[in-house]
Amino acid sequence: TTNPAARELVRRYQKRPYEELYDRVNDPDEHHNLADAPKYAKIKKQLSKKLDAWMEREGDKGNETEMEAFEHQNSGQKGAQKAFLTSRPEDPRILLADPFIFEDKGIYYIYGTCAPDGILCYRSLDLEHWEGPVGKVQGVKTKGLALSSKHSWGDHSFWAPEVYKLKNGRYAMVYSVQTRIAIAFSDSPMGPFKPEGDELFTPDQNSIDNHIFVDDDGQAYIYWVRFGLGKGNEIRVAKLSDDFKTIVSEQFECLHSEEPWERQMGKVTEGPFVLKHEGTYYLTYSANDFHSKDYAVGYATSSSPLGPWKKYEGNPILHNADGNVGCGHHAFFRTYDGELYVVFHAHNSDEKITPRQTLIAPAGFEETASGPDKLVVNSEDLIYPIFY
Repeated sequence: TTNPAARELVRRYQKRPYEELYDRVNDPDEHHNLADAPKYAKIKKQLSKKLDAWMEREGDKGNETEMEAFEHQNSGQKGAQKAFLTSRPEDPRILLADPFIFEDKGIYYIYGTCAPDGILCYRSLDLEHWEGPVGKVQGVKTKGLALSSKHSWGDHSFWAPEVYKLKNGRYAMVYSVQTRIAIAFSDSPMGPFKPEGDELFTPDQNSIDNHIFVDDDGQAYIYWVRFGLGKGNEIRVAKLSDDFKTIVSEQFECLHSEEPWERQMGKVTEGPFVLKHEGTYYLTYSANDFHSKDYAVGYATSSSPLGPWKKYEGNPILHNADGNVGCGHHAFFRTYDGELYVVFHAHNSDEKITPRQTLIAPAGFEETASGPDKLVVNSEDLIYPIFY
C-alpha cells in the first residue's frame, strides 16, 4: 500500500490478460507481454496449439478446473459461511444484500445484509477475489462479523451498513436495525464496531437505508428512507454534526415514488446515495419492491444537497444488468487510483431472490448538450466478486 512499484506488480499478477507471450531471453522476468504483437503471431499460434494439446492430455478444463481447486481452499472459512448462507455450500459468490465498499490504504472492505445477528465484512485487493469473512467481533455464533447484535440497540434485521473514516483516524458504521438508524465506532474497518453514547438517529421513526454524504466544505448530511406515512417510502435528508453523532437541522423530503417505472411493484424509493460532480449533486435511489425483477436504480439532480431534486428523464440507469434481475440497492465508491465504480445487489438467480448476489460495475459521467452531465453505469463490464 506504500510502494507504487510493488502495487503495480500485485495488480499485474491478480489481473492477468487472457493470453501471455514473453521473450524469455531478453525479458526473463516477463514484464512485456507480446501476445498481441503481429511480429510474433506465428509463434503465438504454434504455442497456443501446444498449450491446447497439453490441457487436453492433463484433463485441464481451464476455469472449471480452477474453480474446483478454489473450492478446496480455506475450508475453515467456508465452514463459517455455511452457518448463515442458504445457497449451495460450494457457491463461491459474495452474497450480500445492500452492499457497501470502502477503500482504506489500498485495501477494499465490503459490508452488507446477510447474517441474522450483525454485519459481515470481507476484504480484497482487486475487487474480484475477497477474503473472509474477516470481521473481528469475538465470542459470537456467526464468525466474521464487524458489528454484532451484542453491541447494538437491536438484535435482528441488520440492513444497509456504510463505513466511513473519520478525521481522527477512527471508523464509523451507520446501519439500519429493527427499522431504526444507528451508528457505532471502531479503531479498525473490520471492527468490532460499538456504540458511543446515543446510537439512534431516528428513535421515533420507521427508518431504513441510511447514507452519509460529506460536502466539500466539510458539512455532513444524512439521507435515509422513512415509511409508514401513507404514501410509500420517502427519502429524507438532514444535516449532521461533525462527529456524525447528531442530526442538527430540520428534515427535508427529497423524493418519493411517482414515475411509472418506480411503481412496477409497490410505492418504493429507497437506498439513497449522493455523488457530487461539476457542482451538481446526484441523488441515486432504488425503486420498486426488492422482490420485483424490475427493481432498478435511477437518479435525481440538484444544485444543493438539500434539494429540490429533479429526476432524470432517462431513468432507470441500472436495470437487469448482464441479464441479472432485481438489480437495486447500491453504493458508489472510488478505487485507490480514483476510478468510479458502483456495487449493488441482484436476485440470486432468475428463479430465486435470496440470498441476493453482489455485483460491481464501472460508472462515470457523460457530457450532455444541455443540463448536468449524465450519470452512467457500464452494465456490460460487470465484476462478479467471489470469496476464498
